[in-house]
Amino acid sequence: MVGEIRDPDTAQIAVQSALTGHLVFTTIHANNVFDVIGRFTQMEIDPYSLVSALNAVLAQRLIRLVCASCSSHYTPSEEELEASGLDPQQVAHYHFVHGKGCGHCRGTGYRGRSAIAELLHLDDELRQMIVERQPISKIKAHACKRGLRLLRESALELVQQGRTTLEEINRVTFIS
Repeated sequence: MVGEIRDPDTAQIAVQSALTGHLVFTTIHANNVFDVIGRFTQMEIDPYSLVSALNAVLAQRLIRLVCASCSSHYTPSEEELEASGLDPQQVAHYHFVHGKGCGHCRGTGYRGRSAIAELLHLDDELRQMIVERQPISKIKAHACKRGLRLLRESALELVQQGRTTLEEINRVTFIS
């Protein structure tokens, strides 16, 4: 286990360990699973070695949940939806909520957290695309076509269920 990869030397050690048959778990600071590829490239790790060593990449965030004691239904304005990158007709069935603030949540409107994640499993085609240094947009499109669920999609599911707010997911995830 490598605590965190911050520099080229640590990255090289982790990749070499994985290439010699060790199962390596590590962390690297990146905004999403695709930025991890860019971070290794910046650290001058050979793409062929990287994809040979890499099985999967997991990106995760914590989302604050609306306080069950003070949550109430609300209808977001068209401006809020537009600022969140959402089509009003596509989210008409969502259960939008917000917390008013109470003693249970110390006036914040939030109590508790839930994890959201995106997990990228590398297949042969993704590996080839990375080795060929194809644009991240193409790699992302392929991964999504193969079923990758993005952080934003995981977060929107919590909004749809009435478990968190648009404001919270906009704070934690990128609006696409």
